[in-house]
Amino acid sequence: MAATLELDQAVFEQPQGNVRGFLLAMVTYSNGKSKRLAHSYLLTDSVPDISMDLPKSIAPADVAVVAEALLAFQARLAELNTP
Repeated sequence: MAATLELDQAVFEQPQGNVRGFLLAMVTYSNGKSKRLAHSYLLTDSVPDISMDLPKSIAPADVAVVAEALLAFQARLAELNTP
């Protein structure tokens, strides 16, 4: 099984407090396990709040997928954070 990436996002019509949305990156690794890789809250009053859950152990074949996932996450975050 090949590793895959899924980006999930939401931008709220009305902010919830100072949160106007979120972005989530999930990776399904070659062993079939899905894990959250990165999460960001889009804030109304400051830069996005980003957290990462990088794998401690990873198959060599999955390293490129994690790198691609982080680049895709960063690109989508830049799109969502542009007014």
